[in-house]
Amino acid sequence: MADDGLLVDIGDIRQRLQDLVAQEARHDDELSELLNGKESVECRIASLHRISPKLGKLHKQAQSLNDMVGKTCALAKNVSSKVRELDLIKGRLQETIERVEDVIGIRDCVNGVWEALKEDNYEEAAQHIHRYLSFDTSLLESEGQGSEYSEDGSTLSLQEAHEKVKNILHEKFDEAANSANEADVDKYFVLLPLVNQRAEGLEKYGRFLSYQLLQKQSNPASDQYASRIASLVESVAVTIKEKSPLIEKSCGKGNLLPVLQMIQSQCDSIGVQIVEAFIQKRELQTVVKEETTLTSRELDGLLSELAAIMQRAEIYFQFLRSHIASELEYLRNNADGTETPYGLNMLQGEFATRIQALTGDYLSLEQRSLNYSIKKALELNTREGNSKTSSLVDDTFFVISKSARRAMSTFSANCFCAMVNSICATIEQQYIKIFQDQLQPLWQSGLADLAAAAFSARRNTSEATLGDLMVTLNNLDKSAEFTRILHNELHRRSKELYKRSAKSESEKIQSCLADIKNSSAKKLEDLLGDGISQICNKSLSPKFKSMAEAMSGYTLSEEDLAAQDTGSPFITDFIAQMRQMLCGYEASLLPGPYETLVATLTDDIVKQLERAIFKHQFNKCGAIQFDVDLRILSGYISSLTQWSSRDKFVRLDQIAQLLCSESLKEAQECCKDSQVWRLTSTEIKNTLALRREFSNGDIEALTI
Repeated sequence: MADDGLLVDIGDIRQRLQDLVAQEARHDDELSELLNGKESVECRIASLHRISPKLGKLHKQAQSLNDMVGKTCALAKNVSSKVRELDLIKGRLQETIERVEDVIGIRDCVNGVWEALKEDNYEEAAQHIHRYLSFDTSLLESEGQGSEYSEDGSTLSLQEAHEKVKNILHEKFDEAANSANEADVDKYFVLLPLVNQRAEGLEKYGRFLSYQLLQKQSNPASDQYASRIASLVESVAVTIKEKSPLIEKSCGKGNLLPVLQMIQSQCDSIGVQIVEAFIQKRELQTVVKEETTLTSRELDGLLSELAAIMQRAEIYFQFLRSHIASELEYLRNNADGTETPYGLNMLQGEFATRIQALTGDYLSLEQRSLNYSIKKALELNTREGNSKTSSLVDDTFFVISKSARRAMSTFSANCFCAMVNSICATIEQQYIKIFQDQLQPLWQSGLADLAAAAFSARRNTSEATLGDLMVTLNNLDKSAEFTRILHNELHRRSKELYKRSAKSESEKIQSCLADIKNSSAKKLEDLLGDGISQICNKSLSPKFKSMAEAMSGYTLSEEDLAAQDTGSPFITDFIAQMRQMLCGYEASLLPGPYETLVATLTDDIVKQLERAIFKHQFNKCGAIQFDVDLRILSGYISSLTQWSSRDKFVRLDQIAQLLCSESLKEAQECCKDSQVWRLTSTEIKNTLALRREFSNGDIEALTI
């Protein structure tokens, strides 16, 4: 904007005047605000004038407090230095007291150890030496240089006493070990760690216990090898249980492993000798190679003996494994940087290797026994009286169950799993093949004639063949049932026997057992289902097809409907023929196969009736009659079995429901719940087209 003196334009002058007036108004407002705050400012100034004398007094007091705090700080520093000096003096005094006590202790050790040796009190002497060894080495060095005891040679005297006590304890231990005096051996073993002979003591003690283990083996010429193995491992277990607390108390926890190593080494040696004697006496290798033939009774006895030997060994290995694992766990948690040379590898000795080899021989012989027993059961297969099954099933599953329980008794998860897998393979390959071989010629002999023999009064040569067929199907059903029972029994018993096994072993066992139920039993059931399907498809289904095609029209008057309240002639005749056809099967089959037969036939009957329906026309009364007939047929089939046939008749029931509708609108309302409706929209319209009262045009116009 131009300077005010240069304004010449009237517009600029007026604008400048307005700006000045506005500025004057703002200044007036600011001045008014300042004047309005005058009283408040004056009150604050008055307050400051009143406080001013007090601030001066407060300043003096603060200065005084500062001087006092400074003096207190200086005093605290002085006291603190005095306290530190006192602490240092106290510490030195405590060290002096302890040193004096140690010096007195050394003198007591010198006097006490020789006095104890004079009295042959080796326990007390060992305690004095142990106390001497616990002294600080610097103290012992100082005592050997310039102290009053150095003149008497206290340190040298203690060293001499240490050597003497150590040698005496070793001599006494050896004397006790040679005389088999277990009490004295334990006594001197406990003293050896006190004189810094822990490692040597453990080695001597381990050798003694190993020798004792050898001496405890009675009657080495006995041919009761399972008992000898049991005696061996029980002796080892008892020794470990009895001596572990003594070793832990005298040498500390974590020092059992060297002793276990020596005991296990001796156990390996004795165990291998027993196993070798067993193999030679029983001629095991020639039996395994089938160079020597055993009777079934002799083979069963050999298998039982093998299982007993394996059981004793496995229990021992589990016992030893738990002790080794416990020691290793402690050493890991309290590691001092050194690695122990001992571990679970001590369980991989020659004895364990021989037991593993025996396990392989056992499984081979058990499989051979199983195969022979099944073959023998087939040769002796008989049917007693009116029994619906033959002896094959009971005999076979008796030996299978016996083999499984015997393998389980070994307590070896690997052996048991291998046997379970072998049983599954035997059932699925060898045992099932027996039934396949029995069924194949029956299918080829003509099932129509067999079915005719079942529901007719004729007696001819096909009756025997039919009986064989029924027995075979019953045997399959019974076999599937026994397989499930076997699975449940083994599952329950394995849970008890292997409850302390590792999680991986338990999971492996349960996985193998699951194959019995999910694979073996299912294959038996599948073969049974195939047999039932063959009967239905080739024999019964054609009959039911012709029966369903005999359905007459359902165009009835109200009088006809009232006269057929117990069912139409068609359904009455249908049920009568069905009863006649099934009576022979009901008498010959077990409940399981019979119900499977009825279920398979029901599926076929439903399909045949559904096809027949769409060949006829219905009026309202006919639809009601058809609904009644369905209920009668469904009720009759349900009475034949333990299950309800309602699910199988769902589609037919829905067809009847549509046919019985009063109007198309009502039928449309019925179809709204698509989740439970089994018929497609096309099938619904085709069904409604069967009603004479409904026009095709209206049906096509429906939105479903």
